[in-house]
Amino acid sequence: PGTKLALTEYNLANIADEDNTGKSVVSAIAETEALGAFADQGVYLATYWGTLSKCPYVTSAINLYTNYDGKGSDFGDTLVESSSPDLSKAAIFASIDDGKVTAVVSNKDKENTEKAVISLDGTDTDYKSAVVYAVTQDSSDIKILDVQNDISGNQVTVELPPLSVAQVVIADETT
Repeated sequence: PGTKLALTEYNLANIADEDNTGKSVVSAIAETEALGAFADQGVYLATYWGTLSKCPYVTSAINLYTNYDGKGSDFGDTLVESSSPDLSKAAIFASIDDGKVTAVVSNKDKENTEKAVISLDGTDTDYKSAVVYAVTQDSSDIKILDVQNDISGNQVTVELPPLSVAQVVIADETT
């Protein structure tokens, strides 16, 4: 009792990419979904095995959780319930911390943009803005895809390009 779960030495780039290099957006999608699943299942420690400097998409996927804006902003401390109607197309992991909700959302479709609707139900907070930070098949760099300062009804709609993963930061103040 009380023993924490750890994964020491995992590397999904070897199975996610066709060339086993971590240099494809598929590696970023696999990494973000793995990290979300680790958090969801209470994994205390997970150690990536490999050289991150050689795997730019994996590095960016980790940074979506730990430094998405380049200023140390990260995924929140408290997980909140989130679900996708079809995990073969998209996954979502969400948290709340200090007046903001963060949601990591993926689009696994190779050709089509995915319209993700994030509804914040069961809260008295009136959320006002959202910023979408994403990694796409065009670049391993985390870039801002969208800024929304007109959220109404605590619902955010995000359009994710084919083969992409995003950190959606929803705040109770204008961004």
